[in-house]
Amino acid sequence: MHVVLSHLKEQGKVKRAQIGEPKSPPLDELTAAILMDGIRTPSTVLDAPVLVYDLVVRIYRNFLDDGTETELEVARSVGEIMEAFHADFTLGGNIRAVDVAGTYGRGMDVTWGHLDFGNTIFRTADISVPLIVDPAAVFAP
Repeated sequence: MHVVLSHLKEQGKVKRAQIGEPKSPPLDELTAAILMDGIRTPSTVLDAPVLVYDLVVRIYRNFLDDGTETELEVARSVGEIMEAFHADFTLGGNIRAVDVAGTYGRGMDVTWGHLDFGNTIFRTADISVPLIVDPAAVFAP
């Protein structure tokens, strides 16, 4: 999760980014939260499992500021973030790959929505980011 956070900050596509949900409504700027959605073992390699960490990068933007501009800003940011994960799909060599096309199930995709947070409506985009990591555990004989 820290590697994804660093990746987002280096890109500069969002103003603020953090691990976990914000405790208070995000400021009136593009904000990202990195959330764990699950861990899967879709396959094995010799004596070790292939692990896929399913992360969600949730983008927030105050919907009431300017609906049209907010929609465009979030859409532009989502596209740029997805392109950046595709361009550096090993995240600097820290993982085997971002499973962009869904080799082990669900690939990268985006779910759009709205969220009422502290009496403020936010436009949200949840970017699924499945990370394939090298075998991290060994099966017991």
